[in-house]
Amino acid sequence: MAKKEIKIEKFIDTKRWKVLGKTINSQQLVFELGHLNPEVFMDFEKGERNKILKTEVRGNTTETTSTYGIITKKGKMADFYDGMVFAIQMGLINQLTIKDIQDMRNNVNKVFPEECDYVTSISVTNYKEEKIAFQALENLATQYTRGFANTLIPGAPNNMTIEEAFKNPLIVAEMKKQGNSAEDINKILETIKQASTQMIESAKTANIKYEIGKFKQYPAVYFSLPKKPKIKKEKKKDRIIEIKNPEGTITKIKASGGIDDRVKFPPDAFKKEDLPIDGKILQAIQVKNFLISGGLVTSLHCAPSGKLFCQSLTQFKTITKVTHDGGMTFIDHLIVPLNSCLEKEGYMNREEIENMILKLISLL
Repeated sequence: MAKKEIKIEKFIDTKRWKVLGKTINSQQLVFELGHLNPEVFMDFEKGERNKILKTEVRGNTTETTSTYGIITKKGKMADFYDGMVFAIQMGLINQLTIKDIQDMRNNVNKVFPEECDYVTSISVTNYKEEKIAFQALENLATQYTRGFANTLIPGAPNNMTIEEAFKNPLIVAEMKKQGNSAEDINKILETIKQASTQMIESAKTANIKYEIGKFKQYPAVYFSLPKKPKIKKEKKKDRIIEIKNPEGTITKIKASGGIDDRVKFPPDAFKKEDLPIDGKILQAIQVKNFLISGGLVTSLHCAPSGKLFCQSLTQFKTITKVTHDGGMTFIDHLIVPLNSCLEKEGYMNREEIENMILKLISLL
């Protein structure tokens, strides 16, 4: 069994993650994990965009409290279901019923709970020796160039490949004892060889490259996808509004675009990262006689940094602006989310995933 003493709470933050399942056998341990969507805990009233919460008129004074809203929120699965139900109620969708949406919601929740924004897994496989674990790691890097049939079997004598195993008299004899005829064995081998050819061709067509490198001090397998050409975006031009004056002249003014100058963002607030980091995706890590793999590992280089900007989901400030016009006084209170970052707000991020992997490594 792969490290019975591995306890999930030793390497995940149970306030941010939940265990959806666990599979264990003599060689492997797999945890199915769901990351809790921090927007579940959002202040919905203050976080809603452009909402007037209160208006009070006292004589010639009008006082209004409204929200700016959280413009960096990602959305929740519950929003999708609510939107579908609303569309059905409004008659915009006729092919589905509200019961259909509820049934879909119940079924999807079994594998992807709506309080989560990401579902993944992490696996620990236990091999008898370090060199066998390294062979398994190496296979991940070479199977798409050598083919599955020509892949070395970890721990097998004389660097035996899968194709050679199907031709080995002792193995063939054992397969026959289990009810397989010589014809059955040959058919299985031919299917494996065909699949191997397809694997090699698919990898060539997709131009996916595998390599053995390091994760910290540990041997690891990475794969890289072909780089997409960067498309240079044209700078958005300011829209010009033309106003015809009574005497026939034209006055041109720039459209403001509705930007509220009371709300200030950091200079690099909306700067995007180039992902995956270094153009590579981590696939597996060898630690002693263990191999760590799974979706959590591959997501590391694709996840955003926790330092990236977002707005707070729960903390706000009020900006008050007073204007006078024609003997009237207008007091406008604007509720604005505080500037924050992904890590602080509880969004899944690269630093968090790396920390989880390192904690798991320390348990092996």
